[in-house]
Amino acid sequence: MKEPTVTLLLIDDDESDALITTHRIEQASELSGIAYQVEWVDSYRAGLEAALRGGHDLVLVDYELCPGKGIELLVEARRAGCTTPFILLTGMEDREIDRLAMEAGAFDFLSKGTATAELIERSIRYGLAHAHALGTLAAKTRELERSNMELELFARAVSHDLRQPLHVIAGYAELLTMRYEQAFDDRAKQMMGKIVNGVERMNSMIEDLLGLARLDADGDKRAAVDCGRVVAAVVAEFELRLLDVGGQVRLGVLPTVHGRAAHLEQLFRNLLGNAIKFSSDAPARLSVECLPDGECWLFSVRDNGIGVPEGLLESIFEPFQRGHPSDAYPGTGIGLALCRKIVQQHGGRIWVEPAVPAGSVFRFTLPREQGDTL
Repeated sequence: MKEPTVTLLLIDDDESDALITTHRIEQASELSGIAYQVEWVDSYRAGLEAALRGGHDLVLVDYELCPGKGIELLVEARRAGCTTPFILLTGMEDREIDRLAMEAGAFDFLSKGTATAELIERSIRYGLAHAHALGTLAAKTRELERSNMELELFARAVSHDLRQPLHVIAGYAELLTMRYEQAFDDRAKQMMGKIVNGVERMNSMIEDLLGLARLDADGDKRAAVDCGRVVAAVVAEFELRLLDVGGQVRLGVLPTVHGRAAHLEQLFRNLLGNAIKFSSDAPARLSVECLPDGECWLFSVRDNGIGVPEGLLESIFEPFQRGHPSDAYPGTGIGLALCRKIVQQHGGRIWVEPAVPAGSVFRFTLPREQGDTL
């Protein structure tokens, strides 16, 4: 099968240099067995217009152009949405220009004096392969975004469809209680209470499952998040519950990290909420601390509650996995699964250890990035 023609755009305002480069490209074509078709333009403005017009598989641009430079043309083209791979050509070998070219988005940097046909052929071949890989990645990203949107729509539809019969059950249970409460004995009242509790629990499970599904559809809008402020706000939410269990929360110095603020807030809310819910008879003592650990931040949320059964230290993060009976401790068994998903989406991991002398320590890591502070 005949190889398709590869179209190259050459931007160089020096005619003699352009002819030499074109000749070497012809030699590179003989080496690769691929037909290269070269379109030459001799100015910055015409080159930019040609690059933005598209239809080229790869662009070779000279560093020294008039009235601007090749790197400036590349930056302008990228800002305008051009995704074609660029190779920067220069009459001198300069590592600083090489660095600037890479930062601007050039695929490769070639010195005209040493750019043999072999080097040009290899650079073009790698540039085309790189462009193909980026195109495949972009297509997969678009497909993932579409899939996430469909998942969100599906989750909402399922949520609505599952809730509808629950509303019917709840409505008739309320109607029965209103009309026939005087005829109910204690056993009937107890059974009716279980129906109502079951409906409420199912509603909570549907809402939590919907929250779990939404994590994949929330996008990846990250920013600097002050974990100290986030945790302080969560603790303030739990003020009344802490009073009920005689609780105190000690906060260590917490870092500012790069992440999704709403998700990290949900993470701390779930961990601290569980620590309060599963407190023991002793006054609740909670702490949230963080230390740098290599390339990560290591967070610890410690409590002195009833702890996690030894056999469930790993499986406790699975959906619907509970360490204690639901009739004794309310909940749907989704909270820790949500925590794990949030941490994993931020590039970390989460686990739980027994605390000494009692309780649990939930630990999780988040990547340390440039700009993070403690």
